[in-house]
Amino acid sequence: MSGRDDIRDFASKISHWSRHLTVVTDAHGSSITPSDRAWLEERGMSVPTSPVKRFEGHDGQLERLRLADGSAIEAEAAFFSLGEEHQTALAELLGCRITDEGAIAVDDDQRTSVDGVWAAGDVCGDSQFVPVATAHGVKAAVDIYRTLEPRDPESHEP
Repeated sequence: MSGRDDIRDFASKISHWSRHLTVVTDAHGSSITPSDRAWLEERGMSVPTSPVKRFEGHDGQLERLRLADGSAIEAEAAFFSLGEEHQTALAELLGCRITDEGAIAVDDDQRTSVDGVWAAGDVCGDSQFVPVATAHGVKAAVDIYRTLEPRDPESHEP
């Protein structure tokens, strides 16, 4: 995570689901400021510094995280916040407008600033969820279909 607001915001949101949280930085603890660490610990969240070696559990149920130092953190769930970096090289080559946040700018139909180019999914900067990306793809597909020239069905050979 980068920045004070990111770690605090993410931890605050996750705390709605559980009062027992551990913030695992996977050995990137130096990226958490002393102020952030104090803020987390004041709220009962521990911040171990050892990286995660493996996830352990049975029958598809998470039971613990095994750390590289041999210790374990009991857990029923794990949430990730890995950050994001939009992959916009192709869009940029095509001349698409990129937002200040680094996403491809699109309208309500997923059209970019370049005629005939649509973008869908995480690269558009919306919520990072598969159902949202899927919905973007459907919206783009419907709009693309609308742009197709009508054809006489009789003109197609079977």
